[in-house]
Amino acid sequence: MRNKTAEQWLEKARKDGADWVDKAIENIAKQPNYRDRKKNYPLQSVAIWSEFDWRDSPQGHNYWIKIYDGIFESEKSKKRTP
Repeated sequence: MRNKTAEQWLEKARKDGADWVDKAIENIAKQPNYRDRKKNYPLQSVAIWSEFDWRDSPQGHNYWIKIYDGIFESEKSKKRTP
């Protein structure tokens, strides 16, 4: 899998049917010093972890950790598949 920007990872998540993408985009846009949108991430989980502070989001940390855990588990299972 190649590195992608957060925007590219979010677009992939949207195509995969994720219902949380708009919330993530809104949270990223609200960051006063949000990261350079051209930064590349090796995994979708790293992008969602890095782009905004979950504690400061309207959804809260617990919401985003569940999203992250689902993405992370999916990525782990893909690595194990030959």
